[in-house]
Amino acid sequence: MFGSVDTWFYRTLGGIALLDPGWGRFRVKPFVPDDMKFVKVRLNTVRGEISVSWEKNEGYFRISVHVPCNTTAEIHIPIFGRWYEIKEGGRKLIENDEIGVRSDVSFIKIEDDYAVFNVGSGWYDFVEEYESS
Repeated sequence: MFGSVDTWFYRTLGGIALLDPGWGRFRVKPFVPDDMKFVKVRLNTVRGEISVSWEKNEGYFRISVHVPCNTTAEIHIPIFGRWYEIKEGGRKLIENDEIGVRSDVSFIKIEDDYAVFNVGSGWYDFVEEYESS
């Protein structure tokens, strides 16, 4: 009976969605409600455990993602302000529309107020600092 509630947490709040059969590729596109400050979800797949946790405070958003071995992920980071800077592991990836270069994290595009990145297996810790209007 409560299985659908669990599914809503990892699919909606965590934003975990299958892109290729067998979980070889998946998407993380979290939904971040205004009145929610923190979420942590885990999903066991045939390739291993996917985990997503995020926290949001004024001017600051952090999302940590575990991508299992032999998989890739498309990570969507919500853009909250008119000015923003996104870092991963302390290294700048993007500031507004200026893109940094990294071999392990590829910038794909800005779409629907999300910055979209492609990553391979591993642990990722994205931090966005932003200024609201």
